[in-house]
Amino acid sequence: LKRQGSEVNMRLLLQELEERDKKDTEREHSPLKPAPDSLLAKEMVSLLGSVEVLIDRADELAEKGELRLACHLVEIAVQSEPSHEGAQRARARIYWQRRSAERSLMSKGIFAAAARESEATYGERTPRMKMRDAVRKSMQ
Repeated sequence: LKRQGSEVNMRLLLQELEERDKKDTEREHSPLKPAPDSLLAKEMVSLLGSVEVLIDRADELAEKGELRLACHLVEIAVQSEPSHEGAQRARARIYWQRRSAERSLMSKGIFAAAARESEATYGERTPRMKMRDAVRKSMQ
């Protein structure tokens, strides 16, 4: 719109977009609703060829320190195949790594809970840093 020479009030534009989206998702007939996460995850894995492709990429990203994206990918892997032991092990490993990198105690608790949830599916604890070492590393 700006390129066409029109005045643009960004606040008003965002408000109008939010109102439009709200109407689209709450209307009586044919409301727009996103697909369930598990179906989206299965479709993504189908396009990639295997869940292992996601797991490998998540591990690569985690090694580079890109833990946010690694967590997203490993979540997709687990959502697509919840009983896949390799996906659950990768999820536990990556979430423990992310926990170690966090300073916030609340975040540490959330990531530890996610890791423990995956560990419970395969019945083992993931090797990890001692708390003392993790705290020292996060303070650097």
